[in-house]
Amino acid sequence: MVNLLKNDKVANGVVIGIITSLFSFGVLTAFGKLFENYPIELSLLKHPRIECLLLAINIILFRFLIVKWDRLEIAKGFFLILFLSFLIYLYALKYHFINY
Repeated sequence: MVNLLKNDKVANGVVIGIITSLFSFGVLTAFGKLFENYPIELSLLKHPRIECLLLAINIILFRFLIVKWDRLEIAKGFFLILFLSFLIYLYALKYHFINY
């Protein structure tokens, strides 16, 4: 992952975007599964809110790529993945593939 940040290329940004999206989705889903059987309902970790949290995490990482780390080309690839995941989320929400 560190080697991907050294080379400022759009393809590296796409790879980083896919990795961080899958990793953060897995972490949020696993965290939600931990508290699945408790009587207190964690409303933030249910679908479709988990996808919104995923987008928020990636937007924060996108900001760090542009402002803090000054990796503009990587940020372009990362934004491409962020935008595509947002479109997939809207499509799934519109056609009710996401259960409430």
